[in-house]
Amino acid sequence: MTKRDRIPDSVRRDVLAANCAYCGYPWPTEVDHVHPYSRGGSDDRSNLAPACGTCNAEKLDFTPQEWRAWRESEGKPWPPEGRAGIVRAAIQSVLDGGVTEEELLAAVEQQAQRLRDAS
Repeated sequence: MTKRDRIPDSVRRDVLAANCAYCGYPWPTEVDHVHPYSRGGSDDRSNLAPACGTCNAEKLDFTPQEWRAWRESEGKPWPPEGRAGIVRAAIQSVLDGGVTEEELLAAVEQQAQRLRDAS
């Protein structure tokens, strides 16, 4: 078995410069192989996509099409909510409560800390 080469930092930065390819989370932390590496996918830039940890962990070694079919068979929405869903839910709950701008900013910081702790 040969050792797998690390994706170069310049390619990793380029990939992670976009939102999560699956849920739209604006700060992806993982580089996903669209066609899974474990199933013959390459490290070519064209096979790499930005992903949040939540989406990448659930996608496993599915292709995006297989992952979508699995989610739908499980009654889960497509696209996945991922971390973007957590952020949207937090903001919506704050807005629904009629809070002040200061309270909104505090809620955003609290949510950001929760995401950092989960990483």
